[in-house]
Amino acid sequence: MDLVLRDLIDTVLGENVYGAADRLLADGEWCRIPVTGGSLVFRRRDGGALQPHRLARGPVWHVGDTERELTPVEVLALLGDRRELPAHNAVLADLRTAVEHGEVTRAGWSALPDRAPRQGGLLAGERLAATRNRPFHPTARAVSGWSANELAEYGPMRQRPMPMRWVAVRRDRLRHGEHAESHRLEWLLLDESEQDCLADAMTSSGANATEYQPIPVHPWQFDRVLHAWAGEIAAQDIVPLDCRAGRFQPTASLRTLTTAPETDRHLKVPLGVATLGAARLLPPRYLDNGDKAQRMLRWLLDADPTLAKRVALCDETAWCGWRADAADEFADRPGELAAQVRRYPSGILDSDTIALPMAALAAHEWQHIAPALGVDDPVAFFRGLATDFCAMAFAFLGHGVLPELHGQNVVVLLSGDGPARFVLRDHDTVRVCPQWMSDAGTPDPGYRIKPGAPQSLSLDAPEELIGYAQTLGIQVNLYGIADAIARHYDLDERVLWRALADAVTTAIDVAGGDTLRATLLDAPDWPSRQVLGPLLRTGRNAGVSMPAATGSVPNPLRPLRAARRASRQRLLNAYLRESGRTPTPTGDGLARVPLGDGRALVVAVRYRSEFGHHTYGDDVWLERPDGVREPLSHDELATLLLDEVAGLATAAFGETGDGETLARQITSSVEATARYLQGTPPPKTDPARCAEQSLRYGHPFHPTPKSIDGFGDELPRYAPELGAEFRLHWFAVRADAVAERRVAPGEWVPPRVARHAPPGYALLPVHPWQSRYLTRQPRVTELLADGTLIALGELGGTVYPTSSVRTVCDPAFGTSWKLPLHVRITNFVRTNPAEHLHRAADASALIAQLTANWRHEDFGVLLETGYRSVDPAVVGDELAADFAVLFRQHPFTDGCFAPRVVAGLLEDRDDGVPAVIEEVRRSGGSWQEWLRCYLRLAVLPLLDVFERDGVSFEAHVQNSLLHTQDGWPARFWVRDMEGTSVSAARQPDLEPASPLRYSDDEAWLRLRYHAIGNHLGHLIGVLGRHGDGERPLWTTAREVLLDEGGTLARDLVASPVLPVKANLISRFAGRGERPLYVDVPNSLYRVVL
Repeated sequence: MDLVLRDLIDTVLGENVYGAADRLLADGEWCRIPVTGGSLVFRRRDGGALQPHRLARGPVWHVGDTERELTPVEVLALLGDRRELPAHNAVLADLRTAVEHGEVTRAGWSALPDRAPRQGGLLAGERLAATRNRPFHPTARAVSGWSANELAEYGPMRQRPMPMRWVAVRRDRLRHGEHAESHRLEWLLLDESEQDCLADAMTSSGANATEYQPIPVHPWQFDRVLHAWAGEIAAQDIVPLDCRAGRFQPTASLRTLTTAPETDRHLKVPLGVATLGAARLLPPRYLDNGDKAQRMLRWLLDADPTLAKRVALCDETAWCGWRADAADEFADRPGELAAQVRRYPSGILDSDTIALPMAALAAHEWQHIAPALGVDDPVAFFRGLATDFCAMAFAFLGHGVLPELHGQNVVVLLSGDGPARFVLRDHDTVRVCPQWMSDAGTPDPGYRIKPGAPQSLSLDAPEELIGYAQTLGIQVNLYGIADAIARHYDLDERVLWRALADAVTTAIDVAGGDTLRATLLDAPDWPSRQVLGPLLRTGRNAGVSMPAATGSVPNPLRPLRAARRASRQRLLNAYLRESGRTPTPTGDGLARVPLGDGRALVVAVRYRSEFGHHTYGDDVWLERPDGVREPLSHDELATLLLDEVAGLATAAFGETGDGETLARQITSSVEATARYLQGTPPPKTDPARCAEQSLRYGHPFHPTPKSIDGFGDELPRYAPELGAEFRLHWFAVRADAVAERRVAPGEWVPPRVARHAPPGYALLPVHPWQSRYLTRQPRVTELLADGTLIALGELGGTVYPTSSVRTVCDPAFGTSWKLPLHVRITNFVRTNPAEHLHRAADASALIAQLTANWRHEDFGVLLETGYRSVDPAVVGDELAADFAVLFRQHPFTDGCFAPRVVAGLLEDRDDGVPAVIEEVRRSGGSWQEWLRCYLRLAVLPLLDVFERDGVSFEAHVQNSLLHTQDGWPARFWVRDMEGTSVSAARQPDLEPASPLRYSDDEAWLRLRYHAIGNHLGHLIGVLGRHGDGERPLWTTAREVLLDEGGTLARDLVASPVLPVKANLISRFAGRGERPLYVDVPNSLYRVVL
């Protein structure tokens, strides 16, 4: 029942049946869907690339006045009723059957003496496939028309071979396949003694072999359906025979049977039952189109030797079936009396490979599959399989043709070495696109299709044909396998989607074609296969077509592709900046980036930036000294650049490092970015929050801007990029164990929380993740036991994390909280050690004294009003850092200002246009006028404050807030005083022991980097890319600094170089809090040369 329940919940949410996905409320690992009398409640897991949520495991509860576990039938019954969708009750019946039949199949599977796939046959793989059947279809296990006993008798877990019943049919009432043996199928299926027995039965029944042809009939069909042909039997067109001949074993499809013992021949016969909402008949018109398709596929393999190495075809041209009258050519009734013999290519079943339907790999039985196939690394196995599969699929698409590539139709041949080979079967649904075929020179198969009827064999547009690769090939077949592997090995599904993205990209590179790339990689959406909604609307189909419809899902590969593109840009730009190298044109529209060993990277530079903010095309090549180029994957590029960085670190700084760790963190950053791109964007109703939670790509010159390690599966609960919000946990700290310092006025605790403080205790806010981390620490357990600490749990209103992840904001409260998190975010674990607390407090105290004399009224500073922690003397420095909180001014509760973090304004949105560009356009001014206004508001005050008072703010774009009015810059604030440095020469009265104290040179270096190298360079890079280029903007900046700035502004312009952080080398060398710097050409200086 659990598997049916899983498929039901997943499909209901994926297709939004009865609006369930719209009603769903997610909270951590739990989901709730309001229904009559209460809610459906179940454990959730991340839905992967195709949908937000899936069922982690049963049960599903109905929670109202009472709690009870639900069956799949009860779940669907509570979600909707027949008044909404007419086939509701019929689907409930199929779900009930699916549970019952699933138990029969499971019991039969458990009773098998040998369940592992092996060489020499397909039956074990077919039985594996039957344990799951069609992935992601809640009624897949139901055989409508069979009882549980009949499934046990005739289903794939039957252990004893069974004979077929036979009828003799007048030869002139039959249609035949192209194969000569179509007129004597018994020769292909029976041994000599069985053929004699069959001949005797025909003689006894008066059926002359010249006039009649014997046809095998499934024994259930013979007993339950043949009577519907009473008229034809009475007319002696059909003669039932008293003969049971042949030895056969049912496969997963029920109507197809292997011979016993297994040979290269399978028998396919019709059954008057329904699975997946469709009758399991065998209309001769389908068989005839299968002949045409096989002929076309054979031509393709003869014309394409590379494809022929990957693919073999079953021969399905030996068949016969009832010949309908001309008026009934497209009727389904002839499909009740037909037979086909499928023959596998020579040597397939007796080779040293294991052959099994790909659907078997989607079974939740990897404890049997992995040892049989020798799978030690499931991700590598899946990547290899997916790469070979996509190469095959895209090669067919290049000819304008696509076989139906779901897991039941594709047999894969697996061996220990070399690429997988595939055997295709069921050729009656090979789809074509005549337009594409004509361009490729592929002959038209000449299908017979009912005029005016809905059909999917011949498609008008290439994108429609590719759609069947996306749905049946990837979302059903490959994703079914990925799902099974992820569940068995407890893997993050995104690892397998990354492998699949690699496979698709590699196969496209080989196959070529802009249409493939645009449809599979660049399109925002993919088609999806909907099955439950159509079944609820129409019920079981009386014909042979499965009820289905086409919906859409966000492109599952696009987020990873975009994340890799962003990572590649950051890696290349950081490498160029830190190595001092520049991309030089190659003459063929590309650019060459020299490496240290005579080789070079070759890239397409889409935008060349004055200050290194280049953008690139999707392809990167490694060019060898002899000029030969080979494409590089994202991971190969990262590895290559890290090898280069190792040399740079040693040569320039005498540093060594850990490339493997950094490579893992690069991958982590890419995966996080992809996850954020896939998620729901933050609400636009709150511009400040939207900007804070929109940084999905991060720092433009950082190799791991979104690397995060610690949250694990809880990342969606806490990631600002996923719109997280939560309530804080609060601890009460006994007064004698409190360490705190106040340096500016401001409330620290909201009034509705403050009333929970026990007498003699101070309150301390704690991030909910950190709260769980702390309460697992033995020392904290002791402090809770002795009353030093009291855990008060969740209190207060909802807060949201800002771009730093650990700083949280309550929009209605005048203080925000910079919290400790024992989680590694980009460079280091984000706690609040004593030095950071003292620096922030010292800076705030100093600035509070100085601001009265500042002359920049629209320039502001968000002070840290103080800090509070558990006294290090009580708990030690490390644990104190895990409790310590900085309290920051949040003077925006009155709604007068809506400041947005500048980093959020500069980051590309989904349409590729940053929000700052929208502001410039809204202002109506020119790019230079807008920049001039910004410089006066932000950059000139930063320089002036340092020149007058020696205060060097860490005013990078993530620490800077901007309020605009009618698009124009109107107010600016800098935040995070922990990053402030103060020149001792310009503030001689500064306490000698203060961590604020820096030399003048170092404080000036830090300001030049943060305000110019990081902040202004990024702003001008974005404005220039979307406007008239950067050069006019740097000229404007130079003019403003010279005309309106002080001595330091003129010194800044006069310097040919600027210091910038060497983030790539620093990360390689593990210098998280002690970064290295390099000099780069100063664009303020260069523009006048």
